[in-house]
Amino acid sequence: MGAELVALGYLAKKALDRIEDAFTDKVINRWGGFRARRFLSTFADAVAREALNKGGEAKVNSLLDELLSSETKTEVLFEAYRHVVLSASKELGPRIIALLTARLVSENRYATDSENMILRAAESFTDLVIME
Repeated sequence: MGAELVALGYLAKKALDRIEDAFTDKVINRWGGFRARRFLSTFADAVAREALNKGGEAKVNSLLDELLSSETKTEVLFEAYRHVVLSASKELGPRIIALLTARLVSENRYATDSENMILRAAESFTDLVIME
């Protein structure tokens, strides 16, 4: 029994060593990164739209500098990212989260209870898959 436990522990350690990096690269980075890119693309579009109405490229740089230096805005972005990473949807959820997040950072505030419900709902959405 003791030898079996030692062997089991050894095999489990070897299995962990083998799959840890591959799992991080092929699963977490691949699909978390995919969702993050969808989020960031939609978020960047929203920032660009706001900047276009307020002064163009210089305003984009100003908005991004302000965004990344604000305690509230970076916290709102992190919370949005958390929802994006856990999103069941690869497309729809991250995009909805991005649009709401753009509004929140534009208004320099945290989500209300109602907006938190929208974020949680967007996290649980799934993308429509049509089977042929």
